[in-house]
Amino acid sequence: MRYLLLFLLLAGCATKVVPLPDYVKKTQTPPFRPPEPSKKNWDWVQLTSDEWLKGEIKYLRDYTLEIDSDELNDLKFEWRKIKVAKSPRLMEVLLSNQATLQGSVAVQDNQVVVKEDDGFAVFPRSELLTMVPGGTNERSYWSGRLSFGFTVRSGNTDQVDVSAAFKLRRRAPKSRVELDYMGAFGSVNGVDTVNNQRLTGRWDLYVARRWFVTPFGFELYSDPFQNIALRTTPMAGGGYYIFKKGLGKQSVCDWDISALAGYRRTEFDSGGDPSSTVTIGMFTNVDWDITPKLELILSYDIQVGVPDTSDTNQNLTVTLEWDVWSDFELEFTFVWNFVGDPQPDDQGDVPLNSDFRTYFGVGWDF
Repeated sequence: MRYLLLFLLLAGCATKVVPLPDYVKKTQTPPFRPPEPSKKNWDWVQLTSDEWLKGEIKYLRDYTLEIDSDELNDLKFEWRKIKVAKSPRLMEVLLSNQATLQGSVAVQDNQVVVKEDDGFAVFPRSELLTMVPGGTNERSYWSGRLSFGFTVRSGNTDQVDVSAAFKLRRRAPKSRVELDYMGAFGSVNGVDTVNNQRLTGRWDLYVARRWFVTPFGFELYSDPFQNIALRTTPMAGGGYYIFKKGLGKQSVCDWDISALAGYRRTEFDSGGDPSSTVTIGMFTNVDWDITPKLELILSYDIQVGVPDTSDTNQNLTVTLEWDVWSDFELEFTFVWNFVGDPQPDDQGDVPLNSDFRTYFGVGWDF
């Protein structure tokens, strides 16, 4: 719990102020003007197909723009498919050198104009990295997802299987915070047969278009059937985006890879004293929009014990999400958890290395 509290405190930490680069030109006569600042007017975007859409821009992140439309709900577009974007609201804009600007914004003709109190800032569209609603509306930085699935059987065998998961994201111009929880519970004739829970979190700071550092991350894992009462792993490191949506015509998905060093402490359910080890971990995440309604999400990590490399754990999660209505989705998930050096319980039984799970569920984005 102490790692989770520290993680949430770090999420709101401020970063140093970066001066504006030379490519930002201050002027009183911009090539075009953003809408006059307002909290009530709508944002507008024009696609490369010349179609216009009215709504509220939620964010421009990882070369994907999300806009909330009253009639069409949340829509995501690759940034390269946006021809014009205009917002009268206070927006926080992050440039490629990590400098920031605030004001109403217009994007047009491969240029960006930000209306400030003392004039206008003009710079090339290629230098725009992130755009989110600014001001005091902290809620605009956050989004999440909640999913739930279960199976109930009765008759000769009374069986109940339940799965639950949630994701929480904070997307600020210079950072992102991620919390992910997944749990599976099951019983047969009143006897527990499944009890697996995993909570992970990380705080990333963007230092360039593709590079980020991770000052703090953690994993909490529990599975009595693997003789693990609680496994705690704080970590730190950095990473790189191999592909980013909208960054070039060949970028059809998000794919990042990171390396994190950590310290793992395991408390066993029975049969032994707690153990500790240093870990070196490799993490990768893929988010691919196969079609406008079908999305593939894959995450994999391997955490190698040092110096005992046999004490290596691995986790793989593969999820297919299908949009069915509004913010609700159907999903299919496959999970593999591997414990490299399982410890015997007080009866001398050694758990298997691998656990596999698959489940169907319903998800809600918020």
